[in-house]
Amino acid sequence: MEQSKSFSDAVNHMSKQIQELKADTVDNVEKNVFDVNALVGQLNTVNDQIFNISVKGHTPNDLLDQRDVILKELSSLTETKESFDKWGRAEVTIDGTVVSGKEVEETLS
Repeated sequence: MEQSKSFSDAVNHMSKQIQELKADTVDNVEKNVFDVNALVGQLNTVNDQIFNISVKGHTPNDLLDQRDVILKELSSLTETKESFDKWGRAEVTIDGTVVSGKEVEETLS
């Protein structure tokens, strides 16, 4: 009888640990999604600023540096592919879906 109680306690303890791990995992995923979305929003803003300065014939060096920092942070959270248009704007693809760039802007317009 004592062994059954011990086994039951061990199973209950493991179940509790699994539930805590699941909750932590969900929290981490939600935070990563929030962080990725925030960075994509920042990138879209910087892309617009880069375009507005570039079309006037100027080189937006500080904005290009800011863009690169955002891209680095984004790539630390998820696997990304980046490409750049002639103005220096970044187009970012995550898991085959374009999340930032001209294609997204045209879709949202």
